[in-house]
Amino acid sequence: MRKTTVLLLAFLSLQLSANEYDPFSDHDYLCNVKQAFDLSSVGTYEKGTHIEKEAVGKVFTVKRETGVITGYMRNDYHSAPKVLANGSDENGFHVISIKSHEIGNASVYYLTVSEFQKSDAKPFKYVVGTITLTGTCTHI
Repeated sequence: MRKTTVLLLAFLSLQLSANEYDPFSDHDYLCNVKQAFDLSSVGTYEKGTHIEKEAVGKVFTVKRETGVITGYMRNDYHSAPKVLANGSDENGFHVISIKSHEIGNASVYYLTVSEFQKSDAKPFKYVVGTITLTGTCTHI
């Protein structure tokens, strides 16, 4: 009886793990920068700056499970990113990371992807310090 129970439990556990839904499989992002702005000295966004010329057309990828951004403006220099929300049909995907500098200041990296949008191309906003990048991400 005991052996049968153990085998039954082992079988059920294998069935459950085989049927688990993985929300991150095939749902990482490939993002394309379409606009870039820098904060001016008077508190408005400026276009036509060096960052716009450098950033527009660049791409980066996002691992939704970890929040790691690779490619342009990566976010995993000194600390692991923190995924704040995984995104769904009703909510956006949000990740934040902080790069601390030895001289006492820090850079904050914040990405939000509008996962709830019905289109395949999901709008994003990526803020790195005073720089804001916008564009679209697709699932890869």
